[in-house]
Amino acid sequence: QELKLLLATMTGFGDIARKGRRWIVVALVVFVYSRQLPAHFAVPFECSAIRLRIVSEAARPLRNAVPTGPPHRGAVARAVAFDELHPSVETGPWGFDSAGIDRSQLPGNYWWGYTIGTWLNTTRIPGDRVFWSASSDINNSTDFQVLNLLEEGAKANTLTGVLHASFMNALEVERRGTSPLTPGLDTIQRISSAVDFAAFAGGTCFGFGLAPIDFSVGPDSKNPLLNVVYLGQAGLGLPNRDYYLQDKFASKKKAYREYIANVLHSADWPDAQHVAVDVLALEHEIARRSWTSLALRDQEKTYNPMSIVELKTKALGFDWETFMQSVGNISANTTVIVDAWNEKAMDGVIGIAAVIGSTDLVTLRAWLAFHLVKSSADYLSKDVADAAFNFSKVFTGQEEQRSRWKRSVAVANKFLPDSVGKDYVARHLLASSKQAAQEMTILVKAAFAARIRKLTWMTNATKANALRKLAALTFDIGYPEKFKDYDGELLNRHDLFGNLEKTIAFRQRWELSKIGQPVDTAYWPWSLPPQVANGFYSHSENRFRLLAAVLQSPFFIPDSDMSVNFGIIAACIAHEITHGFDDQGRKYDAEGRLRDWWSEEDVQEFSKRAAQYGEQYANFTQGLPEGIRVKPDVSMGENIALGGVMTGLDAYHMWLDEQAYTPGSPSLFETWMRGALLSR
Repeated sequence: QELKLLLATMTGFGDIARKGRRWIVVALVVFVYSRQLPAHFAVPFECSAIRLRIVSEAARPLRNAVPTGPPHRGAVARAVAFDELHPSVETGPWGFDSAGIDRSQLPGNYWWGYTIGTWLNTTRIPGDRVFWSASSDINNSTDFQVLNLLEEGAKANTLTGVLHASFMNALEVERRGTSPLTPGLDTIQRISSAVDFAAFAGGTCFGFGLAPIDFSVGPDSKNPLLNVVYLGQAGLGLPNRDYYLQDKFASKKKAYREYIANVLHSADWPDAQHVAVDVLALEHEIARRSWTSLALRDQEKTYNPMSIVELKTKALGFDWETFMQSVGNISANTTVIVDAWNEKAMDGVIGIAAVIGSTDLVTLRAWLAFHLVKSSADYLSKDVADAAFNFSKVFTGQEEQRSRWKRSVAVANKFLPDSVGKDYVARHLLASSKQAAQEMTILVKAAFAARIRKLTWMTNATKANALRKLAALTFDIGYPEKFKDYDGELLNRHDLFGNLEKTIAFRQRWELSKIGQPVDTAYWPWSLPPQVANGFYSHSENRFRLLAAVLQSPFFIPDSDMSVNFGIIAACIAHEITHGFDDQGRKYDAEGRLRDWWSEEDVQEFSKRAAQYGEQYANFTQGLPEGIRVKPDVSMGENIALGGVMTGLDAYHMWLDEQAYTPGSPSLFETWMRGALLSR
């Protein structure tokens, strides 16, 4: 009740604000997170930012009383949307968007409405987007930054510039229509055996099309210094198995069947309407054998090493040796790790292989042809691209296709991520911003260690191992130590599809060369280029990567008050660190090895607390459509990692202490607040 009263009186902030903001930060953040308001539970950057709006406002009169960190040479420039206007966050001189607050609401009564009520009521999702948030704002700015780099590159005939020019050459793309697919479709038509099917499927693993089995290369979970091959279930065109098996998605299945028929008809495939039914039935059977998203989260059950020779004797119906040869001349004696594997249940990879073996070649050929067109639709003529977009609207609600230049930026980021990234960090990442983030990681790590030491339910032995893992955790800020070198690759500004095939071939050679070789952490994964606003923790490397695009407005503003930067960036860093100790991350040790280092007593206590946390998440309704609930077991890693915002707050307090900030003698109220809130 005292907290509610405090919050309700903070519109003017009165004497409390003038006393010093440290306890206001504590009061507000602890109040919010002790009650676990849902808000944007899947977007940690935005989540922490929204909850610190009131903190920024509370502290505004104290701007000159609190150090704001080392001096920086200017703020990160935000790109101007010169041909389109999208909603954006105006951070103002303080460093945060206070215009989004609805001051007609009492924060103690309706925190969600108070903090972002005005923003929610005035912001509209652009027609070419599925959602809009603070993360959308920064991605929008980054798109313009990358566009400028691509346009400069097009004039200078750089690799990225030529790729951009070939995508923007819409007339040439239109002239070619679907002809780039003719060789592939002709090959599919000639498939006459299970061997032929496996050979073509293997060739799709890095390129256009779809295989019933997923192929990737990465660190061995139990020997993380070495790269191995991973195989997993695949073969579905809809987002997951539920869309095939649950009645509530019947309308979407119907739309999918119609899309399959339309695609096959556009490819002049014989009897398109009839085979579309068979293709959907094939995927329905694959879905029945596929593991659930929850089952795939289990790190132990999805670690099943075996040779290709052993695999082919247990997963009958699919030609594994031909498949692996087609992927990249991989020997039958090569050890692979299979994810969805259960010999008793005969589901997962074993079940999918059986489905393929029992399906007629007419259906298998149509399935390959459909996915070849579907996966390449955005790089073909407008009618094919528009058909793919119109089908996607069934799932996304997106009203209009994104501008061609925006799609070109996405293509460059996907197919030449390191080339774009290298140019991006040279132009847009301030050395001072990287240094500030690095300094934050040190404080966050110290704050996290302090939290581990204070745990009352964890035994000393497990604590010691947890602290060892934390100490071994490595941070990469901004960009990789080494960028992948595309030297020697020649692209043609008049051949988009050919350019994409060349970049795919480069990636395939790169990935295959890693098999059986030591892991080189100096390179980053393809999906994590610096120009993407994100952070990522790798279990097998025990490593956190903060990408360069995050270090700009509105997530990071060098000249803003450091409370805001800590509220977003430090909370993000702590969020990702927490993934190393969530329900799956905790199963990896300090060296990134999948190994049980917890005492049985601690495992039981952790599981009990996680279950209680999950129950809380399952009952959240705020911001969700009627009848929709979070599946807490599936999202448990994110649920737990959201506690990182409190670690970020601790790190901010440490930073204040390092700055020798002295708020003066605490009042009796402040003393009570410190004891009551921190004990809570």
